[in-house]
Order: sequence, then C-alpha cells, then structure tokens
Amino acid sequence: MDDGSCNNDYQLYIPGRNGPLQAAQNQAQKSRPCCHRHHFHLNLYSARGNGHNRLWQGGVLSRAYFQFCPSFSHVYRSSIFKERGCGALRTVKLAWLLIIVLILGGCWDERLLKNSRLVYISAFDLSEDGKYKTTSIIRNTTKVPNPQQEATNEIAKGEGLNIRDTRLTLNRSLAGEFDPSKSKVLILGEELAKRDIYTVLDIVYRIPRTPIIAKVALADGSAGAMLAENHKNEPLLGEFLYELLLNSEKSTEIQELTVQNICTILFDEGKDFMVPFIKNNDENKKIEVSGSALFHDRIFTGKVLTPEQSSLLLLFMDRMNKECRFAYKLSKGETVTFAVNKVKRDLHFTYNYGRAVFKADLSIDINIEEYPLDHLHEKKIAEELAGEISQKMSVDAKEIFGILKEEKADLLGVGRELIAFHPDIWRNIKGSDYYEKVDVKSEVRIHISGNGIIN
Repeated sequence: MDDGSCNNDYQLYIPGRNGPLQAAQNQAQKSRPCCHRHHFHLNLYSARGNGHNRLWQGGVLSRAYFQFCPSFSHVYRSSIFKERGCGALRTVKLAWLLIIVLILGGCWDERLLKNSRLVYISAFDLSEDGKYKTTSIIRNTTKVPNPQQEATNEIAKGEGLNIRDTRLTLNRSLAGEFDPSKSKVLILGEELAKRDIYTVLDIVYRIPRTPIIAKVALADGSAGAMLAENHKNEPLLGEFLYELLLNSEKSTEIQELTVQNICTILFDEGKDFMVPFIKNNDENKKIEVSGSALFHDRIFTGKVLTPEQSSLLLLFMDRMNKECRFAYKLSKGETVTFAVNKVKRDLHFTYNYGRAVFKADLSIDINIEEYPLDHLHEKKIAEELAGEISQKMSVDAKEIFGILKEEKADLLGVGRELIAFHPDIWRNIKGSDYYEKVDVKSEVRIHISGNGIIN
C-alpha cells in the first residue's frame, strides 16, 4: 500500500579506501529524509572492477544522486569524494587558463622600428636668447642598401622654450618618430649647466621610453658643437662616449653617475655631486675625459677637478671602483707609481664654539708598481717611502677640501650625516651655505703591502 512516501535504494559504487569509505557510510546511516515524500538509502560499495570504476567519472554520478537531497552535500565534501572530483575541476581551470593565455597573448601597443628614428646620444645647450637647444645623433639605417655596409650618423637639431619643445621642433625635420629609447649618453653644455640642470632631466624622468641608465657628462663649451665636430670621425659616437666614461669609472677617475642615481642627489639638501667633464683633444681630434665638474644645488660651480684630484676625493667618498692608481714625484727627483689595494675610512664629528668639525682619515694599503730606486725589501726604505707618499697625499687632500669649501660643494655628504646623526647641529647651520660653516680636516696614512715580484 502506498503510504504517501517512497523508499528507493540508490547504489553508488566507489573505488575508494577503507577510511574515507567508512566515514561516508556513517554519514549515510545518520541521514534523515530530506522531504516528507521521498526516502532513499545510500548504499556504498567498495569495488575495484573496471565496470564499477567506469560508473565514477569525475564525480558526475555523485552529483546526479545528491541532487535529490542537499543534506548529503557534506558527504560529497568528504575526502573520498573531494579526491575524485578535483580532477575535473583542475581540467576546467586548465582549459580556462589556456583560453585566457591565447586571448591575451597578443600585444597591440607596438612601436615598429621601421617607423622610429633611434637616438643614441643627445646634447643640450642654451642659446643667447635664453632658449634651449637639443642636438641629437640619429643612426641612419634605413638608407643602407648593403647589410654589410656601416650605418651613417645624421645630426638633428631643435630649438624651443623647453626640452620638450625642442623635441617637437626636431621631430618636424625627421622622416620618422623621434625615439630616445636607445640613448646612452646625455651631454650638457657649459652655459646650460650654470642653471638648474633639472630643467633638462625633468623630461627624462617623466617619459618612460627614455633610459635611466644613460650616462651624464658636461662638455667644455657647447655640447652640440662637440657632437657636430666628432660625429663624422666616429660613426659609433654614442657607444664610444659610453665606453669612455665607463672605463674612467672603473679606474676611479670619475664618479659613477647615471640618470637614475643622480636623481636622489638632486633633491638632497645635504649632499652634492660631480659630473664627468669632457673636452676635445686638439692633438688626436677625439673626445677625452679631463676631470670632474663640481655641482652645488644642481648648478655647475665653474670648478673642475683633475682626474688625480677626483680619484683621491672618491676614496674619501668611499667610492673606489675596480682599480685606482696614483703617480707622484718624490723629493729626491725619483717617481713612484702605485695601485690602491684596500681603503679604510674613518669619519668623526665634533661641535665646538658654534663650529662643526668634520675629521676624515684614510688608511690605504698600496702595491708599488714602479719605483726605479728599488730596495723596498728593506723596512727602513719602505717606511720612508710610505711616509713621503702619505705627506703628499695629505697635502693634496687639504687642497681638495679647500676647493670644495670655496665652491660650497658637499661631495662627502657632510650635511646628510648631520641630518641623520646630528640633527641638533644641522638645525644651527642648515642653509645653502652650510658647508662653509664646517671645518674639514683630513689625513692620509699609507701602508705598503706589496712591491711586485722584485725584491
């Protein structure tokens, strides 16, 4: 007799394991009718036959059974059901992932090389009427019929109210789009550098296509005239200047400077910087590095240090690169050349009677590379030589710090040290001329740790 309810036996064959299977059986035995008319019994069997296994295909059968009773959803979430159902879920996710990759694989934001005029080096100057001038060397590859033939350089010039305006003017004379993404060196003219050089670098930081690893240099006179004079003799002028500056950096003759690392110093009120100074060599008609130009408050001070002075100052700045060499003429007329092996710097601050005293000491281990008098294996001769070199380098250091104080150029970052560790002293002396209120004392001590293979 029909009592208004139905009893149905649903058999589900699961190729499972004893632990999860027993848990599923317990859940099934404790289940109650999910509605007033339908009762069903979930019979779980552990089977390993191929026929039973084919009944289970990614949990499809379980979902068909459980749609009758939502209360059994917790059984499906048990480990045995979850383990068998993850395969289908992974397949669906993988399929969607492949579809997304195929859809998003294309890039429509393209800049074709054939439509661009690549710039490898640019020079910036200031005209007599106060306008900015940009001179760029563009690699002309479109007019080269033979692939083995070298590309030629083309000079492009533009003038405007600012650097961006000069590029707009320059772009009107090019058969393609002005593209500075390959720029290796940016050269500043001497008159332009006597103003705030950030007016030139602002566009470099704002436009993402301009490389921030480009080197920065200061030209003797007009930067544009220097490029115009040398681009015919040196087809790869941009690469040549880049390698020239890189070689001087490795020799610790100039400060390692790029558009990227100069940015933090430009906005630091407690530190200044120096830029490589380049000029034309009248003898070999080539560009050479002749020292470092001092800057204060982003303006060229007009003073240029020699390569030897720059090297010693870089040691005080703890900026020694791969190698560093010095040559001195001694008191008896002989000469000595040595390489720096190791440098130890010691800095001290004192504040007495309203004056800040900065003490910078260097302990340098050197290796003698040339000394014709020899006999350096004798301790007395080696100590006398080390003492005389120490005296000469200490005199040079005193001269360098005198120049820095006169030009108000804080290359050592004394102001930054005061801001960080002595804020009370900084509050008393801060200002654009704070470096004049700091007395810098220095001393160099030399220790000969090697004399070559000759005793």
